[in-house]
Amino acid sequence: MSGFHNLNNEEVIFIYFLNKTFLAKYDDILTIGGVEDIISINENTIINTFKPLDENDMMELIDSSHYKYCKDVDEKLTPIVELIRESFPELYDKVKESFKNPNL
Repeated sequence: MSGFHNLNNEEVIFIYFLNKTFLAKYDDILTIGGVEDIISINENTIINTFKPLDENDMMELIDSSHYKYCKDVDEKLTPIVELIRESFPELYDKVKESFKNPNL
């Protein structure tokens, strides 16, 4: 695939992985039942905070338009990205590697 609505294959894969990061965050929240944040003050001090979400909060999250967009985009992009991956595995790996940057 190439040039889909002025997006090249690399950009399509990038959007796919970006969306996957949103979905992973949602999955974490839904799995642990709340929002967790780990703050590193310095190399010896770490603060871990957690805000539990009740059932109503969880349902609001699942019903949010952003979560639904992420799910819909993932459903639509996955088969496209799989085709690109089969045709250009090195391109797929290159974009995937860009998401492993620890400075993000």
